[in-house]
Amino acid sequence: MALKPFHSESPSYFNVVSDYIERQVGYYGKMAIALFFILLCLLPIGCISYSSFDKCLTYKIDSSWNKVDSPLNTSLKKYMRNDRRYLYKKGYLNFINYKEDTFFVAQNFSISSGNLYTDIWNKKDKIALSNNGDTHNKYKVYVGENIIDSAQMNIIMKWNIQHIKQLNNEYGNTFHNSIIYISRIIINGDTSNIESISINTWFMDR
Repeated sequence: MALKPFHSESPSYFNVVSDYIERQVGYYGKMAIALFFILLCLLPIGCISYSSFDKCLTYKIDSSWNKVDSPLNTSLKKYMRNDRRYLYKKGYLNFINYKEDTFFVAQNFSISSGNLYTDIWNKKDKIALSNNGDTHNKYKVYVGENIIDSAQMNIIMKWNIQHIKQLNNEYGNTFHNSIIYISRIIINGDTSNIESISINTWFMDR
């Protein structure tokens, strides 16, 4: 009597492993695709926030400075804009909440030294930049410091324009005809409100 070949009704070990791998690859593959589409949906939001803040920090401030008492010439406006953008691109402005915050910018070109100075600050932190115009080593960054006087900075943060101009008339130094350009920027989502003033270099003794 011939023996019939043995056929197991249960799946082989190889088939079990193959099915398991296929199921896992399918599961993680679906998860990867889902994650990809989630990131794809979030990406435009990040791009809008990034570009909006960059535009706010550069051209919107430029536009606001066209309305001050002593408008900037085109060349100096470009240099100041580039210095603000330098701090942003290098990550020095990470203390600012790009979606909701209030921060201040003060810039001044010193005729006596030939340097361009920039202060950017909010309630959380501050940064300062000195640009001497040298091709190879023109930037000097002061992290957590400020170039303008701290007393002036505190007065500016209260943003009482009438009071600031009054102090400017009393203590303003017009000998070098050096103008400080100041902006208050309020960010709310992808919208921003910018107010600017220009004053003479002034010093507070109290």
